[in-house]
Amino acid sequence: MASKSLWRSARPLVVGRAISAVVGLALPAVLARLLDRGQYGTYKQVYLVANLATYSLQLGLAQSLFYFIPRGRTDEERRPFIAQALVSLSLLGVLTGSGLVAFGPFIARHFSNPDLGRLTLPVALLAGSLLASAPLEIGLTAQGKPEWSATALVVSDLVRVTAMLAAILTGHGLTGLVWAAALAALARWVATLVLFGGAFRSLPTWSSIKVQLAYALPFGVAVLLRQQQLQLHQVYIAARATPALFALYAVGCTQIPVVSLLYSPVSETLQVRLAALDRASETSKSAQLFVEAVEKLATAFLPLSALLIATARPVIEILFGAKYAAAAPVMRIAVVAVAVQSLPVDAVLKARARTPTLFLTYAGKLAVTWPALAVGWTLDGMTGVIAAHVGVDLLSKLAQLLIVAVDLEVGMADLLGGRAMLRTIAAAMAGGTLGAAVTGLVHEPLLACLLAGPATISFSAWDYLDRRRRARRGPPKEAQDLGRGQAA
Repeated sequence: MASKSLWRSARPLVVGRAISAVVGLALPAVLARLLDRGQYGTYKQVYLVANLATYSLQLGLAQSLFYFIPRGRTDEERRPFIAQALVSLSLLGVLTGSGLVAFGPFIARHFSNPDLGRLTLPVALLAGSLLASAPLEIGLTAQGKPEWSATALVVSDLVRVTAMLAAILTGHGLTGLVWAAALAALARWVATLVLFGGAFRSLPTWSSIKVQLAYALPFGVAVLLRQQQLQLHQVYIAARATPALFALYAVGCTQIPVVSLLYSPVSETLQVRLAALDRASETSKSAQLFVEAVEKLATAFLPLSALLIATARPVIEILFGAKYAAAAPVMRIAVVAVAVQSLPVDAVLKARARTPTLFLTYAGKLAVTWPALAVGWTLDGMTGVIAAHVGVDLLSKLAQLLIVAVDLEVGMADLLGGRAMLRTIAAAMAGGTLGAAVTGLVHEPLLACLLAGPATISFSAWDYLDRRRRARRGPPKEAQDLGRGQAA
């Protein structure tokens, strides 16, 4: 039942993110064709700055709702934490926008992009509003309303994309595009305050504030470090390349919608379920729940990573046009990070209040990243930088997995699924090799993708169907052993 319950709980979020992913992927593809490479590079730099501020400066307050709301037994216990997060993040949003107005000219000079300086006001409004509205989907998911959370995500993205495309198509250019994004973000902030306005019926207490900050701040600092590390490779390239060259790198690092589509709902649902197990004193089931999450993610992410490595060039030409084909080597390396996302270790650490551990691992990751990027740039330019970024990410995930294994008193191999994971990896690699061979023989982009796609996923599909057949016969030996060990 645990397996079905976890997936069914995450399903509305997956559906919502699927719709959002389609909309979100279509926007960059359209903009890449409507704007020249320099303008598109500036647009990507705008969101680089806005997202870096948005995700770095939440201080863990939005994510803390995943910890406190499921543990609250009544609305009166939950409301103070929601109210505190709303007020604090709204103030942080205002401060962030003000800071970007002040430092906008400096950022433009650092990126050697005067156009970015002329967009200081809308960039500040965009970043501040996104930061202030961070609790929207998180609060709804934590309250056990995944359908509402999915609806909020889809509506928010549709409003944003519609406004931005309308600005471009009506002739307002790059400036109108960024202003449209900023006003859509402002509308999202207002909607967040309206939707959670009932939380202010229970006034926060000094006790609840201290408890929330004690959890949130270590995690917030950890996220600050993590976001700096995640975006550092793009900042590194942006400071050393023209906007047009940065556009190539940004296309190569295009976010794969399927990753957020599956990882975030599964990770968030896993965190809520682990909290529920903790509250019910049933922590012996935690490892089994984690193994289930890894299996779900690996089944999707490993063949997807292999497929994108095999078809990087034709995919880029189809989505962004032939003028971005030179981004293919960057994409082939960047998508390895998709496979790494099969390990939702951060969800376990957050659910078990191991935020100091997150801080230490993220601090170490950031400390290693800058020299790694410098070495990568010296050795192989943009491809060296992305290789360094992905390598550091993989090592960090493995370190966190070791910590989770010790915390749950389970071996790392067991948490990965044992022999089943090795089979999944082997199937993805075999399919990727076959897909790459097909792509090398077919030069028409669409035909190459149509032929290489089935070839790449064939082995993984066979492995998945075989596992389903075996599952009907009963749990595998690894799962039985894991269950006995946890019970003991």
